[in-house]
Amino acid sequence: MDKKTILAIILTSVIITAGMLLTQYVNERNAPPPTASSYSVPEEVTETPAAEPEASIQVEETVPDPAVSELPEQNFEKKHIEEETNLFRIVFSSIGGVVLDIDLLTEFDKSEPISMVLDGDTDSGTFNLAFGGSDAPYIRDVFEHQRIQRGKQIIHNFSRKYHKEGRNFTLTKSYRIIPDEYLIE
Repeated sequence: MDKKTILAIILTSVIITAGMLLTQYVNERNAPPPTASSYSVPEEVTETPAAEPEASIQVEETVPDPAVSELPEQNFEKKHIEEETNLFRIVFSSIGGVVLDIDLLTEFDKSEPISMVLDGDTDSGTFNLAFGGSDAPYIRDVFEHQRIQRGKQIIHNFSRKYHKEGRNFTLTKSYRIIPDEYLIE
């Protein structure tokens, strides 16, 4: 390489790095200070096989009315929701907004589709959440379900409002399915 090419690569790297550091500094400076009662949902990023889905979880915190300490009763229907693509069939439960079963429709074991959820017959499903530590019980409340079609994408949202430690927030679990793909986000 000639000197001009090396100099161009070095200058480009310096400009990109400086831009990233400046953006990070501005974002940190403009961010509100964290509060002791903030809710956060840890995200684990792990590499998973293509057929194993990942859940998207959102927590939307709202400022409560001081006169209201509890939320109104939420009576959502207990139901199982089944979605089928040409590659797999997935079954959701509105109880906890969990995935009960995923059957691969192109892979068989003794003429039966292979199930990707191995919870036995407990009906507890997968992608469970809990408020508290690792020994806290799973959330077994009934969530509101909404199915959204965006082009080829199919989105299943499960949401429920909560009141904890003097705060109101909405917990939403979203599953995005794209036909012709094994990946579920």
